[in-house]
Amino acid sequence: MGGSRPFWGGGSDTAQEGNWVWLSGKPFHDQFPWADSEPNNGVWDGGDDGEEDCLKVNWNGGYSDAPCTVKHRYICDKGCLRIPSGITNLIREGGGGSILPAANHIV
Repeated sequence: MGGSRPFWGGGSDTAQEGNWVWLSGKPFHDQFPWADSEPNNGVWDGGDDGEEDCLKVNWNGGYSDAPCTVKHRYICDKGCLRIPSGITNLIREGGGGSILPAANHIV
């Protein structure tokens, strides 16, 4: 994932402890890379006992549960831009001379 700081990953078990879902409402799958001993809903360094209901992605990519009240960076999910047929390049808004190939890349 890069960097050295964790970020929020868009999942929680606030509705039912242990039932992890994405903010979209879709359920998690078992193959997610939980960090060792996670999720544990345990005592966090901030002192919240049993209130770890939000998904945190650690600097190494492992998932942990953490209190939702802690401030972390976050990522956003944005739908793909529909590119009309016949368009082969896009020019970045604001100029600057960047020409990008007109394609959607799923990451």
